[in-house]
Amino acid sequence: MQTIIAQGQNRLNTQTLIAFIVFSAVLFSLSTLLSSPSLWNTTNNTSPMSTLVSFDADKQAAELQTWSDPLNDADEFPYAADTFPFERQIKQVSNELGVDQSLLYAVTKAESSFRAGVQSHAGAVGLMQIIAKAAGRDAYYHLHKKRLTPTTDQLKDPYTNLKLGSAYLKLLEEHHFGHITNDELKKMLVLAAYNWGPVNVKRKILA
Repeated sequence: MQTIIAQGQNRLNTQTLIAFIVFSAVLFSLSTLLSSPSLWNTTNNTSPMSTLVSFDADKQAAELQTWSDPLNDADEFPYAADTFPFERQIKQVSNELGVDQSLLYAVTKAESSFRAGVQSHAGAVGLMQIIAKAAGRDAYYHLHKKRLTPTTDQLKDPYTNLKLGSAYLKLLEEHHFGHITNDELKKMLVLAAYNWGPVNVKRKILA
C-alpha cells in the first residue's frame, strides 16, 4: 500500500514539474517573440501588438495616474490607443528597474491580458496580478526597505502595478534564485515562482 502511495506521489510531483515547466516555457517563448526585431518593425501605422492582444473597455478606461514612490507623488501618463498596451509605463519601469520590456509584456499578457482593473477570486489585482499582502508587500519592501501593503486601488494603477510586479520579479531572481548560473533556467524558475510561489518551486522542482 505504501509503495502504491509513493508511486502516486511521484507521478503527481512529475506532473506538477511538467506543468510549471510548460507554463514557464510559454511565457519565455512569448518574451522571446516580443523581443524579436521582426515584431517591432512595421511598415504601417498598425501596432504589431494588436495581433497579440485586443483592446478592451476595461483596459482603455483604466486609470493612468502613477505613484513614483511608487505609491505617492502622482504623475500622469497620457495613453494613445495606437501604441503598445501601456507602452510608456512599461518603458519607464523597465528603465528604472532594469527588467526587459519583453518580459514585462509577456508576464502582463499571461496574467491579465493587459486589463488594469481585473481582480481574481484569490485577490490578485491588476496588470501583473499582484496579491497585496504577499507579493505587493514584499515588492514594496524590496524597493524602499519599508513595510507597506498597497491598496486595491493602488494596484489597479498601471504604473504602480507594473513597478511592484517588476520589483517582485527582481526579488525572485536575486534573492531566491541568484545561485542559478544558467540564465534561461533561472528565468523559467522565476516565472514559475511568480505564478506559484518561490517556496513551492524550490520544494517541488529544485528539491
